[in-house]
Amino acid sequence: MPAAAAATRCTIAIVEDDDVMGEWLKTWVAEMGHTPVWFTSGEALLAAMRATNRTVNFSLFLLDWGLPDMIGIDLLRQLRTEQRIDAPIILCTARGEEADVVEALRIGADDFIVKPVR
Repeated sequence: MPAAAAATRCTIAIVEDDDVMGEWLKTWVAEMGHTPVWFTSGEALLAAMRATNRTVNFSLFLLDWGLPDMIGIDLLRQLRTEQRIDAPIILCTARGEEADVVEALRIGADDFIVKPVR
């Protein structure tokens, strides 16, 4: 891999509990030349961050809204306030109501993508 390409390679956290969507997002991120790290729950992401003492620096977070252990908006809140993450966070969800978008952006999401992602 050329040095310039290696310098722009990012590690992207994907938090998605649906196997089909998780595999699709992982493949999509990898095809764009980045390193996907897929978690199936919010607690799995937080545990990995605690275990590595946050030495894994994610360049971007893709969060599902409906996770088995917490809602994505609560994970977003934890990442912004408790973890003090300043990397971009995008909520990727089937929820598309304007109130949901406004709430996510107000809490600190950088963008909001409605599934199915095209």
